Amino acid sequence: MSFPKINITFKGLAGSAVTRSANGIVALILKGESRFHVLESLADMPEELTAVQKEAVEMAFNGASKVIVSVEDAVAKSLKRLETVRFNYLAAPEGETDDNTAIASWIKLQRENKSKRVKAVLANTAADNEGIINFTTNGIKVKDREEAYSAQMFTARIAGLIAGTGARDSVTFARLPEVEDIAAHLTEEEAASKISAGELVLFHDGDKVKVARGVNSLVTVTGDKNEAFKKIKLVEIMDMIHDDIKRTAEDDFIGKIRNTYPNKLLLCNAINAYFEALEAEEVLEANQNKCEIDEVATRAYLKETGVDVSLLKPAEIKSANTGDKVFISAKISMIDAMEIIDFVIAI
Repeated sequence: MSFPKINITFKGLAGSAVTRSANGIVALILKGESRFHVLESLADMPEELTAVQKEAVEMAFNGASKVIVSVEDAVAKSLKRLETVRFNYLAAPEGETDDNTAIASWIKLQRENKSKRVKAVLANTAADNEGIINFTTNGIKVKDREEAYSAQMFTARIAGLIAGTGARDSVTFARLPEVEDIAAHLTEEEAASKISAGELVLFHDGDKVKVARGVNSLVTVTGDKNEAFKKIKLVEIMDMIHDDIKRTAEDDFIGKIRNTYPNKLLLCNAINAYFEALEAEEVLEANQNKCEIDEVATRAYLKETGVDVSLLKPAEIKSANTGDKVFISAKISMIDAMEIIDFVIAI
């Protein structure tokens, strides 16, 4: 017997993955008298916002499907409020250096300790973390606007751009049609240097303004975080998979399913069905993704609980009683977007 409802749930999530990833939610932290708004469209624009704040909301909606606005006299108050709100990207267009530092620390805490895979677009914040996009382009000149945007203010636009980009695409070379010019025209070498330093920058190609490359602020590669963690697109896929599996497990498994070996296998099979559906959507590479019971973690748990595991075979380890704990692991292979093309013409 199987869990047909669970399989259907997972496959449904995978089938809608591309659409959902291109309809991300942006949260904006603004300053002023305490207010909180969930905006479904520009028609919901609160009248009490200042002209600059309304401008930030408009920029976020240039890509985002929904914009959450938290107005407080201190960033810490907005962060506390947003901890229980579902969103994908956060920006603080009215923030200052100390605000950006506080937000970066909060994002790291949510991702690492609270399993909340949110991200932030912050100005001039070298956070060295995959959850922080460090936007550093200043002097952004937009049509019909006399004053150029600072990097801080323009984070609302960048957050909206990223939130509106699907899991199969990258913001690399994404054009910003409303931008006429930027203060600094980077050479290829200068742009490459900034990208290597974990900066998301705009560049002028002689005709139009584009995003140089879709990277976040991560620069330090470790055994746990390889080069893939530097890409906004790939981190978005990882976060989407994490959230889908976590949410479905909480809704349909935890507290509802007996922790038997057959049921553990059914959970793995359901996740594998989800991976297969993501393969069909060209989010994951075909036949390279698998979820299974984690033998190493299970063995360690049994040993800690006093079980002599020295003579147990792998199959016996995997089928052992683990109380209320489930140890599973997965390997995935994500499909990246074309970003570098080496083109040689032979004559």
